[in-house]
Amino acid sequence: MSSNIDPAIKKLQEFIDNHNISIKPFNNLFLGHFKHYKQIVLTIANEQFSLFVYDEFNDLTEKNQLLNLCLLFNELETYINTEDYLEWCRELELDSKSTELRVYYMDLRLQYPKIIDLIGTFESPIANYDFHLNAGPIQSLRKL
Repeated sequence: MSSNIDPAIKKLQEFIDNHNISIKPFNNLFLGHFKHYKQIVLTIANEQFSLFVYDEFNDLTEKNQLLNLCLLFNELETYINTEDYLEWCRELELDSKSTELRVYYMDLRLQYPKIIDLIGTFESPIANYDFHLNAGPIQSLRKL
């Protein structure tokens, strides 16, 4: 990686390398009828996790693991920062009456601790608002 690469992008690459992470997107598999929530398979070393990430801008691609990791960090940070299912739904502006969402949230409660055991605590080096405003390093990531 070149020395003139943004430090946030460099941190993402180091995180992927240090934890042996790959993210395989399935752009045609969704969380129920929520078409912006696309399924991914996260592989950390030899462990696999089936998760959903919000992909409003169709950023998920197998070629851009760094951007995929950003999307995943956004999802996991939202999960971490909400107290319960109802708050999680409110934060994501999702219908809390959805059976698919409730089942996924319960599954996430089981998967998240296993993910943390493998990667430790984390914080995305790219702010969520930069992501949504297409500002800063996210512009560079989208060009990779």
